[in-house]
Amino acid sequence: MDKTTAGGLAGVWGLVALAIVLGGAGFGAYVDIPSVIIVLGGTASVTMGQFEGDALSRFGKAVGIAMNPVKFEPTNELIEKIIIYATDIKKNGVMSVETKIQDESNAFFKEAFNLL
Repeated sequence: MDKTTAGGLAGVWGLVALAIVLGGAGFGAYVDIPSVIIVLGGTASVTMGQFEGDALSRFGKAVGIAMNPVKFEPTNELIEKIIIYATDIKKNGVMSVETKIQDESNAFFKEAFNLL
């Protein structure tokens, strides 16, 4: 989980706790165990009922992927690549970058130039 996700979750729970404390009733008025069981258990049961078993078995892996930070190239490097390719295409034509694209590590650029 990246820092912004953790910070956002902590901020949300902090604001909820602050609202409860400032409300004056304390935490006890907001905690009802049977209601929590009905809401969480019902949500899990309905979710399980809507998906096949093999799809549910992939749930943990999907959550792990969603919580990991996305790896991407720095913006400056992408802009430099675009400028280099655009200059080369303008000078020599689209076919001049065909061999360079085969060695490209960025999947987006590779697919985009293959569509040209």
